[in-house]
Amino acid sequence: MKALIDFYSSWISRFQPTHVVFNDPTTMKITETHPLRHTFKRINIIHTAEQLPFGPFVNGVAGHCLAPKAEDRLLRGLDGIWTVSKAIHDYAWAHGKLKTTFLIHPSRTYLDHKTGQMPIARNNVGKDEIGMVNPCPHKGISILLALAKRFPHLKFVTWKSWGTSRDHLAELLALPNIR
Repeated sequence: MKALIDFYSSWISRFQPTHVVFNDPTTMKITETHPLRHTFKRINIIHTAEQLPFGPFVNGVAGHCLAPKAEDRLLRGLDGIWTVSKAIHDYAWAHGKLKTTFLIHPSRTYLDHKTGQMPIARNNVGKDEIGMVNPCPHKGISILLALAKRFPHLKFVTWKSWGTSRDHLAELLALPNIR
């Protein structure tokens, strides 16, 4: 952790930014006490309800919101909070009375990294598998499992990622039509 704090802090000192934009509690904490704090604005991007220190989804994902009281204090001391969906914007207000700004996540994020253009349009015509990336509770693993049970004649494929636990993998592998 010390190496990460030193790394971030040194680059902030070197670049002397007007704004630091982040989506994690570590950077929120590092920027709060940085010696140049008075020279830049801090903006946190909230992608999921699990990132917030209140409401029914607090502590819903390992690694998110480890200290709700401390993170709530830190969030309220920011210069801005960007939520990438209206649902997260509404959740922040309903469960924490936290004012956020809803801004649509720019599609440029998803441009082809080689060409800089929109990615090739793909469709599932002629495909025989239904896929899911990052099967976990807040991505809808319960829906996928219910569909696989209800439609045993269909094939499902999943790609594990940061939210997929061993328990989730066991649930998936227990069904013969999921790989």
